[in-house]
Amino acid sequence: ADSPGIREVIEDGVNGLLVPGEPGALAGAIRRLIRNAELRARLGAAARRYVEESNSLSASVAKETGLLRQVAGRENAVPKN
Repeated sequence: ADSPGIREVIEDGVNGLLVPGEPGALAGAIRRLIRNAELRARLGAAARRYVEESNSLSASVAKETGLLRQVAGRENAVPKN
């Protein structure tokens, strides 16, 4: 279903399908995937690439390092009494 958290991971038509949160729309998207092997393969491959790239050790270290730098920068910017 199309929701804020999902939109951070899924790009509609690129690595998945976003549908409104209603049963008819979800059923339609499932039928579309059942009937279209090329679409299933393309979306699946793109989703796998996304997961591998965004969850690799180097990606995780880069995210953590960025967060730590951000926190450290904020602490240094706080005036000391």
